[in-house]
Amino acid sequence: VDDRTGYALAGAELEIRDLSGNVVEPKWTSDSSAHVVSAMLTPGSEYVLHEVSAPAGYKLAADMRFRVPSDASDISVTMRDELITGRVRLTKRDADTRETLAGAEFALYREDGTRVYAAGSAGEYRYTEYTGNGVFEVNGSGILEINELPYGSYYFTEITAPAGYILSSERFAFSVLEDGAVVEVT
Repeated sequence: VDDRTGYALAGAELEIRDLSGNVVEPKWTSDSSAHVVSAMLTPGSEYVLHEVSAPAGYKLAADMRFRVPSDASDISVTMRDELITGRVRLTKRDADTRETLAGAEFALYREDGTRVYAAGSAGEYRYTEYTGNGVFEVNGSGILEINELPYGSYYFTEITAPAGYILSSERFAFSVLEDGAVVEVT
């Protein structure tokens, strides 16, 4: 399941191993429903739920040890995957001199055109799911950073140009693909 939302995640490849590392439940791919184990697990014994590969956009989860009840009653084991997040740093520069420029404001969109929101102030923002500011201002050094941006593809559009400059019609596209990555956009 998604660590933040608790919703089931499709696309994880999982298997169950004994404590010696032997596979006792062959690899399966998660979907929106619970997987029912077909292997005969020994009551009172411990096993490991192992994620072979995580769904796109998620970190690989740590192995989870669990014990089958001595009375062989049903149990539920839930693995939680964390979303890959990164940071984008946009630097506004003069096209000719390459000097940094203050006073620019940008909007950020997902690849599909959905607006992105964040909390913070000039130059320093943190991604929020649905609330916060949708207009991002560069700081006095011409830099704008948004932290904790989820995995995916995005683009900035300039909505206010610095004083004395013409508004850019360019889309500044980038992608967050690795956890903790800092993506530079100029």
